[in-house]
Amino acid sequence: MYKRLVIFGDNIGVPQLLNVVANNLIKGIVLSSMRPQYFDEIKSIAEKNEIPTFIQPKFDSTEYDEFTQDIKKMEFDMLFCNCYSMIIRKDILSSVNFNAINIHWSLLPLNKGPNPTQWAIIKGEKKTGISIHYMDEGLDTGDIIAQMEVDILDTDTWVTVNEKLKKLSTEFIASNMNSILTGNNKRQKQNDKLGSVNKRLTADSPKIDFQTMSDIQIFNLIRAQVAPLKGAYIKQGEKQIHFDTYLSLNEIIDLRKMYAS
Repeated sequence: MYKRLVIFGDNIGVPQLLNVVANNLIKGIVLSSMRPQYFDEIKSIAEKNEIPTFIQPKFDSTEYDEFTQDIKKMEFDMLFCNCYSMIIRKDILSSVNFNAINIHWSLLPLNKGPNPTQWAIIKGEKKTGISIHYMDEGLDTGDIIAQMEVDILDTDTWVTVNEKLKKLSTEFIASNMNSILTGNNKRQKQNDKLGSVNKRLTADSPKIDFQTMSDIQIFNLIRAQVAPLKGAYIKQGEKQIHFDTYLSLNEIIDLRKMYAS
């Protein structure tokens, strides 16, 4: 039975784990320095539960060595990662003998890496889901413990799909937690031949190109980039015209007539 846990996460991942793990087992919470907007919210939750917090700095920063030493001093025996925006490296994973679990919002080995829901929609996939898996030195490459599927409907956007995943993930994590903590969970290697790895989407990524993209590709790109993201865009000269709301296929056809030259 693992009894000294550290969790890495954001304002979604941390509360989920606190809801399904006995708080006396959680000995530390780690926040990403890339998302300071969540610090106050999570620190307030941690203080109420008398759990210390740590902030992971960038790997090439002068503070990184001190961070790793602070983590190791706590003598955790298992690590959970849920909705986290930084890579957890070997020096941290080895401190828990790679007893490290990640919750990734895709059907691994598909869509490893960042922005998995957006990429699933961009690619026109009809399903996504949640994978609970072991962490290793790769990016979302470790053995799979459990998975659940979620349909991607033509009426969905990345926001509505993530809402489905968020709603279902707490119960899914809870249903697997006892077997993980007692070491009785299943584990299955990923089939890398069936996998895909995605790069991080940037503000320049969702550019609409009428010359090379079909209507369905534009439809998928737009619904994968709706608000609160800035939206897929058309470039006209130096100007960018963004579309941050769902558009139907018929509206995409009209869009092409209006803007394609």
